[in-house]
Amino acid sequence: MTGKQGRGKKRSSKKHGRRSEVQRERDLAIISELYLKGYSYYHIGQMLKEFTKDGDKDGYTLSPITVSADMKEVIERWRQAALMNIQEQRLRELEKINAIEHQYFLAWERSLELRTKKETRSALRGTGEMQTTIDDNGEVLETERMALIPIEEKSAEYEPIGDPRFLDGIMKCIDRRCKLLGLDIDSRMKDNKEEDDERNISRIELFNRLRKVLGGTEQDRAEKFIPAPSE
Repeated sequence: MTGKQGRGKKRSSKKHGRRSEVQRERDLAIISELYLKGYSYYHIGQMLKEFTKDGDKDGYTLSPITVSADMKEVIERWRQAALMNIQEQRLRELEKINAIEHQYFLAWERSLELRTKKETRSALRGTGEMQTTIDDNGEVLETERMALIPIEEKSAEYEPIGDPRFLDGIMKCIDRRCKLLGLDIDSRMKDNKEEDDERNISRIELFNRLRKVLGGTEQDRAEKFIPAPSE
């Protein structure tokens, strides 16, 4: 007894096995480039077939799910790179601030050093040289040349109080460093709280004035549907 076997066509599909590390890194570069050009995950997966050809070997495609997983990896790398760049830039700026602050400190210390102040007292004396002059009447006169000659020198040491401009520069460096490191968050939160309190007080004052103008007690306000602000 011979049976008739049905002949069905099998749909062949080429499945790509597990990618090597080199293949995956290459795919990540291709996927990220196509992603930035606006292609969907489906189209990216299909377009990979052209990019993954290797000589006579056909390329392979990836499912949208795999492309999505690869793209998540790319985005995470972008995020990490951005954080590292920000951290490196922050460190560079901190070093600049530290260098400037150091110069301010050196200048401040120099402004505190003991100084010597010299005072010289001079007097008009003859130099021993003769000079010929003509007066208003036309007469020729010979006179001794006069000049200011130092007759006494005094030196005194004094301790300066320091130049406050250098301290101001140091404070600016400290303030900039705190902002760069986020150490002024508590101060900003306090300022915001004070602003909120001021706004709340203003609302309460406005309500009290409005109640005074409209007149009335708590019962009157309830009847006029004027809600009281929260304190």
